This record gives sequence, structure tokens and C-alpha cells, in this order.
Amino acid sequence: MAEDYLRQLLATGEVVLIDARQHWMAAIRFALKPILLLLLAVALFIANQILDFDGFLDIINTLVRVVLIVAAIAAVIWLPIDLVRWRSRKYVLTNRRVLRLEGVLTKNSTDSSLEKISDIESSQSVLGRALGYTDLTLYTASDQANEEYDQLVDGLQFKKAVLDAREAIRVGQPLQALPEGFVVSGGTNAASRGYSDSKPAEPATAPALEPTEPAAPVQPEAPTAADDDSKPAG
Repeated sequence: MAEDYLRQLLATGEVVLIDARQHWMAAIRFALKPILLLLLAVALFIANQILDFDGFLDIINTLVRVVLIVAAIAAVIWLPIDLVRWRSRKYVLTNRRVLRLEGVLTKNSTDSSLEKISDIESSQSVLGRALGYTDLTLYTASDQANEEYDQLVDGLQFKKAVLDAREAIRVGQPLQALPEGFVVSGGTNAASRGYSDSKPAEPATAPALEPTEPAAPVQPEAPTAADDDSKPAG
């Protein structure tokens, strides 16, 4: 469904160079609130079991149980919604623009023309370097922050691809594909699809040829009688 929506956004002659996503750490960040709410419900349940008010204070037990149930239901509903929203986010580079797509039922898209992008700021924390994600901020010619791409998988390679595509636009030869072997971890170009988390796919090698026996040396032919007759007399 997301691919169909993306195809509808493409103009005539526009091709997708990279289709990247956010790192799974972004899913944890976006799902932090429902996770904390669920932990609060567990803490309330444990506290209620320890205190266990009696008598006229039993109403406190009832209120705690109501709050616990509401918090647990909200967390259980909220958490998968945030995870689905994270999964629906796509960061697309074409030979004309950069797009950010999100939404499941209601689709939203924002784009920046490559010609208008004046600069790209990248920020990578220690954890980002270890896990392979980068925060990118795209600036337009007016030096106003246009788009923020948080925790983008292999964001530095994505930035290089945007700069290459922008330069191709400047010289009047828009890219039809990324250079051969250009890898963006998690991207959809041919090289990236063959990417492994441990190492890039190794190029195919030609099959080894079986060794052959050396040819036998050619023996010189013995002189014939005709050759002797053709020699001049001494």
C-alpha cells in the first residue's frame, strides 16, 4: 500500500533512488510514553498488593484498580499504534526531490526540491555511530530548517546521495540511478538490497579453471633426401 501511494506521488520521468527508514531505536523513542504508562500500571498494582487497605479505606483499593485498568488498556492500545506509525515512515530520495512519507489510514507527505536544498546538517551521537543511524536537517535557500530526519538508518550515506543528486540537477543531468556499488544500509537500490549487516555482499568471482597438462615439445623434423639434393655443391 505504501509503495502504491509513493508511485502516485512521482511525476513523469521521476525515479526513486533510495527508499530508507528510521532505525529501530526511533521505535523505542516514539513508544516511550506508552511503555512508561504500562510500567506505572505495574507499579500501582504492586503497591496496591503491598498496602491492601482495609475497612473504610477499601475505596482506595477500588480507585487504584480503576486507574490501573485504564492505564493498562491505554498503554496496550497506544503502543502498537506508535509502532505502526514508526513502521509507516519512509524517507525517499528521487532524482528531483526528497520526500518524507508517514501515516497509515491518513497519508501525509512533505517534500523538498533538490534545487532548493542549500545545506544538510548531520548529527551523530556515540550511540548513533555504534548502531548506524544519523539525524539529518535539510535547509532551503532561505537558511530555514525545512525537514528533520531523525535517526535515519545509514544517514551519512543518505546525505551523500542527496548531494550527488543535487549536483546532477545543477549540471542538467538528473540521475537515473545511484552509482554502481553505492550502498545505503536498508535502502532499496540494487546495491543496498544485497547489503548484509555484517559486511557488504562480495562480488561474484569467475569459476576457477581446471589445470591443463602442458603441451609436449615439438620435435624438429629430420632432414630428407630432397633437402640434401637442393644444397649447392661445395
